[in-house]
Amino acid sequence: MGFGNIVTVFLGMVFFILGVILVNVFIEPLQPGAISPILELLTLSLAVFFLGAAFFGRAGFFLLFFAGMILGGRIFDNPIYVFASLMPLLVALLGGRDMGKMALLDLDGKRNFFEEKQAYLAYAGVIILLSVAIGFAYEFLPVFDVASIQGLF
Repeated sequence: MGFGNIVTVFLGMVFFILGVILVNVFIEPLQPGAISPILELLTLSLAVFFLGAAFFGRAGFFLLFFAGMILGGRIFDNPIYVFASLMPLLVALLGGRDMGKMALLDLDGKRNFFEEKQAYLAYAGVIILLSVAIGFAYEFLPVFDVASIQGLF
């Protein structure tokens, strides 16, 4: 993992945590439960993957801020799920970064975008597997008492 990937992962985690803090401290959290956790995490992860590529891998970590805002409403019910959801989101961030960098090289005429199509499919497969596994595990993760945790803030 190169220095650029380390910085991207670090900034992604920082922006995700900022989104979670913002939605729980300053504004009203989104009400979880409208869709299943599997579909929610899968949609968010694939959106980060493709939109990260659309940003050519340069500012994709900002997307994790919005993912943190969306998933942050569940922090008092299931904080393990919220922070475990970082795994597919960070894989999506790195995959989108790689795909976006290759797209930029293709636009410059230096490389062909489709040279690495197997890597893009591998990223998408890992993202789908992680999202489904973590979303499925949501039902089995321990639930915390909201009143005792909210009294701390």
